[in-house]
Amino acid sequence: MKASSQYGVKTSDGERLIWWRTVADEDHWHERFTESVAYVPDVARGSVNSSMVRLILKHMPKQGRILEAGCGSGWLVKLMRDAGYDAEGVDYSKELVASVNQAYPDLPVRFGDVTALDVPDHTYSGYISLGVIEHRWEGCGPFLIEAKRVMQPGGMLFFSVPYFNGLRKNQYASTIDNDPKRHDDFYQYGFDEPFFRKAIAASGLELVTFEQYGLRRGLQEEMPQFQRLINSRIGKSLLDSVENNGIALNFAAHMIVAVARQPKG
Repeated sequence: MKASSQYGVKTSDGERLIWWRTVADEDHWHERFTESVAYVPDVARGSVNSSMVRLILKHMPKQGRILEAGCGSGWLVKLMRDAGYDAEGVDYSKELVASVNQAYPDLPVRFGDVTALDVPDHTYSGYISLGVIEHRWEGCGPFLIEAKRVMQPGGMLFFSVPYFNGLRKNQYASTIDNDPKRHDDFYQYGFDEPFFRKAIAASGLELVTFEQYGLRRGLQEEMPQFQRLINSRIGKSLLDSVENNGIALNFAAHMIVAVARQPKG
């Protein structure tokens, strides 16, 4: 039996958490991001000091081309170019890309399929994919294999996906559903560290580290009965004090990011 909330219906296949909701197709991404195109400069400025951006900039090579695969409105491409990186973006919603190109003609964002990129092997020194590789019913393999193909030796990669954290494992342990035919309303997967580690290794990339983030969102999604407390001044202060605590993040963070490297040999 599926477990439901305002964030979608969830089950587990034993290894991954599965969200069942609107299909993550081109129309979905156009509808989700088009209104935010007008705020790209503001979002870029406001995200400079976020934990995710700090992590990316910590590992990202300053030289060479950087790709954001599945760039949405293009705010991260904008942020990185403002910081001096040769960044570009690809997204597979034609209408969304057209909106970005119209609003920001100097921002290098183009239409494309990130499982079949229109560039030669070893094009990029850096690769970023935030909340993308979890949206394919068949799994994340094609995303990771194509990312490896386009990376230069020693290049750095960042993949973030929803986190199958301790709280979620407890919540959805009894919702096992392995029926491969019921995927018409599939939205996304959530990974834990062992699954993500195996996927990275299978692609031929080298794992550098894992990080988790989004503690507040994780608690809001899985513990809606405490929504008022989570959003209160006391709740926000408490969450701010533990936002980098490993135990808290393993228990309830919404997202996990794998930092990986293209082998040099």
